[in-house]
This record gives sequence, structure tokens and C-alpha cells, in this order.
Amino acid sequence: VLGTGVRIARPVLDWPRRRLEAWQPDGTSPVDDPSNADPRHDRARLRTALGAWPATRREVLETRMARRARVRQDHLAARTHALRGALPFAEPETAAASLTWVHARALAPLDDRDFHLALRILGDAVQADRSGPWLTRRHRTLMRDLLRTGGSLDLPSHLRFHVRGKRAWLERTDVEAHADVVPTLRRRDAAPRLLGKGRVFPPAEGTTALLDARTLGPRAILRPLRASDRFHPFGRDEAAAPTSVSRWLSKQGVPAFARARTYVVEGHQGIAWVVGHRIDARHALGTESRVAATLRVVR
Repeated sequence: VLGTGVRIARPVLDWPRRRLEAWQPDGTSPVDDPSNADPRHDRARLRTALGAWPATRREVLETRMARRARVRQDHLAARTHALRGALPFAEPETAAASLTWVHARALAPLDDRDFHLALRILGDAVQADRSGPWLTRRHRTLMRDLLRTGGSLDLPSHLRFHVRGKRAWLERTDVEAHADVVPTLRRRDAAPRLLGKGRVFPPAEGTTALLDARTLGPRAILRPLRASDRFHPFGRDEAAAPTSVSRWLSKQGVPAFARARTYVVEGHQGIAWVVGHRIDARHALGTESRVAATLRVVR
């Protein structure tokens, strides 16, 4: 954003260079990026090699290459988003999260080009480029090494990359936990749709949960995790004593910096949902359920 109410958009990425240079609205003139002629960049070397081609033929080729690159990037984005989570839960189109993660197995087998794209996609959730460039070739090499060894790496623009167990995390370090997010809880009650017999388990990782509305009660509160919080994680015996949420998250491989940004939903019987991780066993839908509460956490 430049000034008040002035916003920069990029609706002309598909335009050929000649058309873009000729477009000068309101007396503006194009500015040439020196890196476009820097032979250290692949795109500059390719443009030099194609310089002897007729302009029309070159534009056709550039358009086809851009289309193929866009299809490849969309495919990779779908794969990456399917294995990605954001904490606190944000919609990247409208707001940034302070922490996001992806399953390490989604990154490890990628070649250098796709690895770079996947990291950029991961960075979108935390607006990684809002403070300047953050993903250099040297950092990409170090980040790939961490996928094998684990550990943390400080990046430019107030970012830090972590690999803990099965997950790779990208964290903004210029915000305090919970200080940059005001999530809200949306609820909708309806007759439950049970899948077979017994309990129904919603996705363990995500921003939506399906709970028994009667057990939850009429009022659910979304709040940050407290050290004293305890619950009955789904999958365990409901008759067993409740366990510490923080201790359970630690055993699940959730590091301390992520636990500090964890939210819970509290009903009239205690913790009903550790958002993004697991519901409480007492609140799961079952054959005796009459009303289901659909909860969604949004920013």
C-alpha cells in the first residue's frame, strides 16, 4: 500500500513485455529492474538466449511457459496446502498468522525448484515477504539440511524455520504469542450425521470441529491455552483421569513456541477442543447424540 487508499496490484502478469512497456496510464513510465539483465538469474540467461527470435514467436513461447509454470505452481500449492496448518488460524487472503507448519515429508522429496515454491507457499500464511526478501539460495540449502537433522534456523525479515519431528515450522519472531491475533469462534447447530456406529472423530488437525452440542452446552469460549488446562484426548478411555493439555501436546511433538500460540474451546464441562489438534473424548459425537455443534475458528 502506498499512501492512503493507494494499493498496488499485479493483474498483468500474463502480459508480454512489449505490451506492458507500451501501457503507460496517467503519464506513468515503466521502470526496468536491473536484475532482469543479470546473468546470475536463470530468467536473464533465458531471455538473452531468446533475444534473436522474432518478437511474435518469443511472446508465444513466453505465454506458454508462463501458463505451464502457473499450472505446476497451482498443483504444488494444492499438495502443500493439503499438508499445511496455520497457527493462530488465519486466512492468508486477509490476514497473516504468526506460525505455520507443513509435514516435513511434503518438502523432503521436492527438487530445488519445487522446494523453493513450496517454501514460498508456506511463507504466504505468515506474510513472510512483508519485511523484505527472506528466502535466499543459501537459506534454502540450510533449510533442506534441517529436514534431515532437525533444529532451527534464523532467517531474514524476523522469521525462523524449525524442524521438529514430522513437522517443519515457519515462525514470525517479531510478534508475541497471541498479541497479533484475535480469533473468533463460529457455531452452527444441526442434527448430526453419524458415520456408522460409535463415536465420530473429526479431523485432528484443522480449524473446524464437530462436537456434541448437549455436552458442550449453550456457550463455548475460545481462549488461549493455560498451563492448568486438562482434557480427555479423543482415543483414550473416557473413564481415565484427564491429562494436561500442555503435556499431551509436547508428547505429540508440538514444540513450546507452538504451544504458546495454541487456543482451546471451553464448554460447561471443561476443555472441549484443543484447536488444531484434538477434541475432548466426552464431546465427541456418538449414537446418542441429537444435536451436533459445528465450530470453526476464524480470524
